[in-house]
Order: sequence, then structure tokens, then C-alpha cells
Amino acid sequence: MKLYVDSRMVSQGVYEVLRAFFRDVFDIEKMEALNRNQGFFAAIWQDDANQELCVEIVREERVCLRAFVSDPDFHARGYKLKQRQLMYRAAKEMTGRSLPWGILTGIRPTKIIDQERAKGRTDAEIRKRLQEVFFVSEEKTDLIFRVDEIEKPILDAVALNSYSLYVGIPFCPTRCSYCSFPSYARSKHEAWVAPYLRKLHEEVEETADLYRGWTLSSVYIGGGTPTALKVEELRALIRVIRKAFSVDKSIEFTVEAGRPDTLNEVMFDMLLEEGITRISINPQTMKDETLARIGRSHKSQQVVEVFRLARAKGFREINMDLIVGLPGETPLDFQETLSRIGELAPDQITVHSLAVKRASSLGELDYRHREEERWDGTDQTLYRFAADAGYVPYYLYRQKNIVGNMENVGFTRPDRVNLYNTLIMSDRQTIAACGVGAVSKFVYPDHIDRVGNPKSIPAYLEQLAGKMEKKAACLTKFQEYDINTENYIDGNEEDE
Repeated sequence: MKLYVDSRMVSQGVYEVLRAFFRDVFDIEKMEALNRNQGFFAAIWQDDANQELCVEIVREERVCLRAFVSDPDFHARGYKLKQRQLMYRAAKEMTGRSLPWGILTGIRPTKIIDQERAKGRTDAEIRKRLQEVFFVSEEKTDLIFRVDEIEKPILDAVALNSYSLYVGIPFCPTRCSYCSFPSYARSKHEAWVAPYLRKLHEEVEETADLYRGWTLSSVYIGGGTPTALKVEELRALIRVIRKAFSVDKSIEFTVEAGRPDTLNEVMFDMLLEEGITRISINPQTMKDETLARIGRSHKSQQVVEVFRLARAKGFREINMDLIVGLPGETPLDFQETLSRIGELAPDQITVHSLAVKRASSLGELDYRHREEERWDGTDQTLYRFAADAGYVPYYLYRQKNIVGNMENVGFTRPDRVNLYNTLIMSDRQTIAACGVGAVSKFVYPDHIDRVGNPKSIPAYLEQLAGKMEKKAACLTKFQEYDINTENYIDGNEEDE
């Protein structure tokens, strides 16, 4: 079904509310003027004379809510929030449904706690605000505070001149159908590997020069699939990083091992020899039919075998990534995946709800979750499993267009909290990022400056010098900043 929306007044957040409520909407068309004979439309307008903001949804019946806006400037701070609140109320009245996350999308929910505490609000006041302003359920409010309890001691210890390092490898054995990251099947782009690694080594060394005198907290080599590199290629990169940044053996150093078909005894031996403290083995699902459907070239049994080999070799911190809502799967399939992963007992489990993006082949094929109602309640299954297995949630974020209106959540053993994930998800520490598509972040107490690298390998090879100049300028500006500035705010719309 197509939904027509008057684009003259509607903010992006309103579209996300509509998509969450009306699951049979596969196309939202923006219009400059609505024809009220359309079968399904939504509109927001302002009544300047009465200083009222109005919302209307029409679908077989008419729902119209009106709310008084005290500030006659309808584009003042808080206006977009008011739009989403009104559209939520109208959609709730029309459908009879509530959303567990209310109007929160595209945000790390714990950041709201951080922002509100900076304004002097108590935890009780913040709980009330989450439920009454953002319409978050009591259950999800409790979850946010549980994650905050784990995050807060780590984040409170972050110094303004500390940073973490991310290094990206854009190669994989194959490209998964849901993937939207800069990623290339190595077999089809072998000619790019050597020049990319040469340029990446240069960027790593130049980046290390920029951050002399800073305190390095953690290192993460991600992708893509870093272990799609040959053993000696990856070893050389690790050594360049260790030498350039003087990485102490005590610093958390993660390599996203990812795909089981890239892992073997030789690769594990090299990673251990080079002092890698943490790896991530990412099956996404343990159903072989789904693995084939999404473009993976391994079986679920290989996941079991390489995980057990990694443990036998001596890896004491292993994460595993899973995805809820993969094409063709059911909640029973996901429960079976949880059961098999639970038998392996990894130290962390990261669970993503599928978010279809334009850059993925699913998005290109106009893939939609036409039966995503089936995933309602899967989050409860997940949290029961985690609690029974001894895991606690330690980071949390919400994406747009997410299956089942769920959340992405990282679970950990209480004594295995991953530092890098906690820091990167909080936006509370500066991130030095190297590689295709990598985004460096300079985190001020009151805002964040970002510098993204080119998103394709050819552009990266040609344009990196300009990006390095921009990063150097941002870093100089950052170093001149008054570190006594207070009131950390990240500028998210949800803070309005």
C-alpha cells in the first residue's frame, strides 16, 4: 500500500513513526499538496492564528488531533519532537497499537539518560520523561537503565584526550545480501588488495603521527572480513598498527574474524602470536538454508568447528553476531540459532535486527518484511535466553527500518564487557578511523565533528590525502578546545 505524505511540514522522524505503525506501507510518496481523495494519507499543518499544530491521518476513517504550541515560531527547537508526538498519538488511536520504543529511532537510548542528567534531572524524572515524552514502554525503560548501569563507570572514566582506533578491511569471501557496508568479494577484486593495503599502511602511520601524546584505549580491525586477508597480509597490518601506535600488550585489540570459511589453525596461531586479545566469529544464523540464501559460502557446522578450535587454541574472549529477521526465517529458526549458540557459550553475543538499506542487494530488490508481525515478541525470547545463559545487555541502539520494531543489543558475560563497543556506541570518545568508508569522530563535550573516508576503494586510493588534511585540521581545532566546557550534548533530535 502507498502512503501519501504532505512534505511541506513533515520531519523525517514522522516518516519513521508511520513506517513503524503501518507495516503494509511499502512506499511513502512525498507531495507538495495533498489530494484528499487519496486512499491513505497523512498530513501535518500549522494554524498560525491559533498557534496550533495539527495532524491528520486518513484511512477509511478520519483521525484529527490538535495540540497547542506555546512558541509561535513553529520551526523552533522542539517542533520536530512535537510533530512525532502528535503523529504517534494519531497512529496509536487509529491502529489500537502501542510501540515499545515509542518515537525513538536512530539513536542510542542511553544517551538520553546522559543528556538529561547533564541538565540536572534525577533518574526518576528521566524515567518519567522517557515514558511520557518519548512513549517508551516501562519494560524498555528498564532495559535502558540496565545498560546504563554497565556503561556509566566506563564512560565516566573517559578522558577528553583519549581515543580508540578503528581500521577497516573492505574484503569478504562473498558479499552478503543484507550488507550495506563498503565490502568487496575478494575473488572478484584481487587486483585491489595490494594497493589498498599499501595505502592503508600509509594512513595508519600518518594517523599515528597525528595522535602523538594522546592515550590509546582500544584497537579494532573490522570490515568487511579482516580474515579474508591472507595470514601474512593481516600479520603485516597488525605489526604496522602496533609499531605506529606503540600499542601496549595490555590494550584491548580486537580482530573481527567474522566468516568461518576464512578461519583455520594457521590464522588463529598468527592472531595469538601477534597478541590479539579478542575475536568475533559471526554466523548471523545457524540455519544452512538461510546462509545459502544470503550469499554465505559456509555451513553452520563450520561455525561450531572454528569456534571450538579458537577456544582450544586459547582465545578467552570471543563474540558472535546474530541477525533477527533474515529472509525466509521464522522466530522458531531464530530460537534454534540461539540454542546452538548457547551451547558454544561465547563471551559476548551481539544481536542485530535486520535493517534493510538501499546499499544492500535486499534494498535494491525492494525487499520488505511483509510478514514482520511474526517477529513480535522475539525480543522477549531473546532476553529470556540471555538471562538464563548468564548474559547481561551492555550496549544498545535503535536503527531505522528495523524488523519487528526491535533494537540492536550487545550481551556480555558480566566480567567480559567489551571496551571498544561500549565507547563507540556511546559517542563519548574520539575515534581515529582508517580505511575505506571509516569515519573519524572528534568528540567534544557539546558536539561531534566527523570526517568520513571515501566509500569506494578507487576513491580511497585517489582522495585520501585530502581527507588526511581535513582530519589534521579537525584535530588541531580539537586540541585548542577548552576542556572545561560542560554540558555534553550530542545534538540528536531526540533531545528536543
